[in-house]
Amino acid sequence: FQAEDGIRDKLVTGVQTCALPISGLAISLYHKTFDLIRIPEFIYNLVGDDYEYYIRRHSRTIADTVLYAIPRI
Repeated sequence: FQAEDGIRDKLVTGVQTCALPISGLAISLYHKTFDLIRIPEFIYNLVGDDYEYYIRRHSRTIADTVLYAIPRI
């Protein structure tokens, strides 16, 4: 996916830092329409099957849509 102002690099660094077997991730997906597909694919390619993935909207619109990656135990 494409991100502005080095956000992609920051996301990679953050996920690599936090993607430990004991850490969960919560990543906002609502900035661009294609983020709903591209960011989950991107995160899956970084951490794989060690996590269960959920997407939840916290409002009636696309705003506040979050990808949760929960470690499998």
